[in-house]
Amino acid sequence: MSKKTPQKSSKEDRDCSILLSPHHSRVAVSPGRSPLTGQLTGSARKVKDTCADWHNAILKWNQLNSRGMRIITEISNRKITSSESKNEETDATTWPEGLQKLCDDLTDIYQSLASVVDKMVKCTSAMKGIANLEWHQENQSFCEEPLFQTWSINLFGETSEELLKSYQKELAVKKAIVEHVAHSPSREILVFYSATWIHQAYITDKETLLLESMLTETGHR
Repeated sequence: MSKKTPQKSSKEDRDCSILLSPHHSRVAVSPGRSPLTGQLTGSARKVKDTCADWHNAILKWNQLNSRGMRIITEISNRKITSSESKNEETDATTWPEGLQKLCDDLTDIYQSLASVVDKMVKCTSAMKGIANLEWHQENQSFCEEPLFQTWSINLFGETSEELLKSYQKELAVKKAIVEHVAHSPSREILVFYSATWIHQAYITDKETLLLESMLTETGHR
């Protein structure tokens, strides 16, 4: 079965390539409201658009992270090669040719990642704002009923907050790497920084599942 691409409107085509987790399961829809279908308006439209924004932000993060991986690997290789050519450990004053340019490029990647996280902050604020609006316009039971299939408006906000925290923590790790990698004193630390950038301890299958669950719930998948 083909997957739908998350869209903010029928006029906008978006590319997506994230796989749906086989562990995702549906919760039985409560009888309080029928799942929304067809042309969406109001809060449902805003929630669906914000889920598309989340998808695009994470897709951008992944692209930037891949570019960062190549740069930090090159930084590590040059530092290690320079050290070995002198038959000594790399020290803080060792700056191989081209290293400054690579460090500047990695800093640019970090700044772009920070901009992506700023977008995620806006997505989270939007989700919470939609829930607060419905709370004041309707009532508590309305906000706890399924908006699309099984999720309440509140659950979209909670999921956004959980995703945001993970990416904020990972951004802090990236910042530390960018600030220290060029001055790393040994091969072991350089290898550690490279591995840490690549493996992203705070972004796991759980975060992928949260995103896929939002996309599935809103009909993007």
